[in-house]
Amino acid sequence: MQDAHPCPIPMAIGTKLSVANSELFKASSLYRSTIRALQCLTLTRPDISFTVNKLSQFLQALTELQWQACKHVLRYIKGTKFHGLIFKPAASLCVECYANADWGSNLDDKRSTSGYSYAINASYIVKFNGFNYNEWSEQVEYYLGIQNLDLALMTKKPIDLTKNNTDEERSFHKEWERLNRLSLKFLRMTMASEIKTSFPATEYAKEFMRLAKETSQSEAVDKSRTGALMNRLTT
Repeated sequence: MQDAHPCPIPMAIGTKLSVANSELFKASSLYRSTIRALQCLTLTRPDISFTVNKLSQFLQALTELQWQACKHVLRYIKGTKFHGLIFKPAASLCVECYANADWGSNLDDKRSTSGYSYAINASYIVKFNGFNYNEWSEQVEYYLGIQNLDLALMTKKPIDLTKNNTDEERSFHKEWERLNRLSLKFLRMTMASEIKTSFPATEYAKEFMRLAKETSQSEAVDKSRTGALMNRLTT
């Protein structure tokens, strides 16, 4: 795997694993030891949790296709080895729980798969109050980045769809709109209540960041002018 090409996603789109989808994989101990290592890695790499959980369901009956899917994860990790959660001490503590489930995705017994994730967030994102743009923007951009939700911040809004667009262009357009909505909702959640009413309205996350920066600059100017005026009045 040292010379393997990195992959952009942990599992190929449309992959369906089953106990009888290909020939048996003979090196079962290699597969199991790799899965154990990947399970430990999920502590700081939650982006591979679903794939690793899926692959761990076939420890008793391994096939070549499952081993190929396992190597796909390793190639993904190779290309994202600098990604991961950072644990550090902080004054506050927040526990979050997430749950999700599919419906009858197991090709062998038609069972559903559910999962739960508990996160201890000890370094919450500061509220944007009009004066702390640099600190706030750094934190929200980092958070959206590690959650793979920053597409709308990194790229411009796609052009409107027409009947001539390809399926790939339509898929990207749909994904961009979804991530823009999530990013925008998150940005609004991190805004202090005292400036929400006066903040300009926008439907785009990237535009929201620009307006926040302008607001911060104007608030800083007003604060500086007020301070100068008070100095004059008191001297």
